[in-house]
Amino acid sequence: MSNINYRILKTNSSAPSVTVARQDYWETLCPPTYNNTNINFSLFNYTSGLSNLTFYYGCNLNLSISLDIPGLNSRSQACNGAINVTYVTQSPPFDPVSARICASGVIVPVFTAAAMALEANPTTIQEEVDRGFELGLQIDNIQCNNCAESGGKCGLNTTNGGFSCFCKDQAYATTCNAKVASGFCKEGVNVPVFRTAAVTLEANPTTLQAAVDGGFELALEIDNVQCNSCVESGGNCGLNTTTGGFSCFCLDQAYASVCNATAPGAQDRYLRVWLGSSVKNPCLHTEAEHRNYRFQEKRRKLQ
Repeated sequence: MSNINYRILKTNSSAPSVTVARQDYWETLCPPTYNNTNINFSLFNYTSGLSNLTFYYGCNLNLSISLDIPGLNSRSQACNGAINVTYVTQSPPFDPVSARICASGVIVPVFTAAAMALEANPTTIQEEVDRGFELGLQIDNIQCNNCAESGGKCGLNTTNGGFSCFCKDQAYATTCNAKVASGFCKEGVNVPVFRTAAVTLEANPTTLQAAVDGGFELALEIDNVQCNSCVESGGNCGLNTTTGGFSCFCLDQAYASVCNATAPGAQDRYLRVWLGSSVKNPCLHTEAEHRNYRFQEKRRKLQ
């Protein structure tokens, strides 16, 4: 709402309305700048039951003319050093700023009940200001009803100031997506697949399960030095699914960095790393397993 920030205190979707308080007056009567309350009347309107509270700053209360403004002298207090602040709950007979009695004036709406309470007890001024004031939302009833019927809630687009229909999956310009709103789709889940699988699905939807079961590829962000140390100790590089950190998967168990050379049975293992194009299975760690792998490879080639 213009150049003033507001704190939202309460919303009423049935009205619809919202109760707000000025952020620059929250828990203080000494804002950094003196600006009148202003709202975007294409989006909001003041509801009934509000009164204007006017703060005046830097007033010369020694002038006799200041006595003609009810409350101007009796409600003064210090603000920002030498600058005094006072307020009135009723419209003054003339403008103190134009008459050069006060340097600045700021209008802040409050509930009428709050203004009446201030007349009886001026010490509650900060409390009453912090209660804020109510604004009605200027929303097209037909547009809002269409949104509500589609399963959404009426609201405002804070970027362009226009209408938004807030739905379960996202915000739309007018109404919710029909499939989501009708309950046709209760939930949505994004699952990556290989691009070739997605292209195949376009031509043949019956391959959906095959496409999902084909999985997707992830690149591991692993320190090469750390991984090499693990491989040289006879392990395989991997991730600890609990901590999300690096793990070296060895024959006996997983270790944080490298395999344990002194673990039971470690002397019987073939701890050299089998490198080269002839070794395609990274899970071979013992001589017996490697001999069996070579035997199976030769047998496969002879078939």
